[in-house]
Amino acid sequence: MLLFSWNVRGLNSPLKQHELVRLMQKHKFDVCGLLETKLSSSKLQSMHKFRLKRWKLVSNVEATSTARVIVLWNPFTVHVDVFDSSP
Repeated sequence: MLLFSWNVRGLNSPLKQHELVRLMQKHKFDVCGLLETKLSSSKLQSMHKFRLKRWKLVSNVEATSTARVIVLWNPFTVHVDVFDSSP
């Protein structure tokens, strides 16, 4: 299983989103932790729908005005159970 974490400092730019997807495909990561993404709920949904639709995700976007933490995983290679989360 390959994991990676990135303090992305803003993921609103389509170029950064493209770079994220390119890295994930190139290295065939199974789990990805993104910090300080600053994505709104609608932008997070859009990124997930158009760029990472086969991946599952959990974020803290409901607890804050923007998603600060996002965890993505490939459900074909990894099973993730979220036990608890906090803002």
